[in-house]
Amino acid sequence: DSAGGGSSSGSGTELFPPLHPKSVPDFESCGAVWLDVSQLDDLSEKDYRGGGTAELYRAVASGRLAPLPLNTPSFAALEDMVQRLTTDEEWLLDKWLPDVSAVWKLLDKDYPADRLKMDW
Repeated sequence: DSAGGGSSSGSGTELFPPLHPKSVPDFESCGAVWLDVSQLDDLSEKDYRGGGTAELYRAVASGRLAPLPLNTPSFAALEDMVQRLTTDEEWLLDKWLPDVSAVWKLLDKDYPADRLKMDW
């Protein structure tokens, strides 16, 4: 059981075509590591981008929390929206709120409500 990141579901579906590994880290992956779940105790909270990450990995590894598929139309829409949010200044200024609302409704159809709960 490994904990780590990545953007490909590995399914090879048309929603997520096969990706080639990065050869140069970007902002999101610089400093990222692959770990066995047993190594999580060696990290501190400051080693994570957000809180609760270690608990999430432990819950999945133990079977208490089933992983959900990422090869859904709603997740593809989420990925597309995040790309627009981070690259298109005009879209960010004028169109982000309706798009976020529409994508959230799509996610709500594909994923259990308790998994979409956001603590703001």
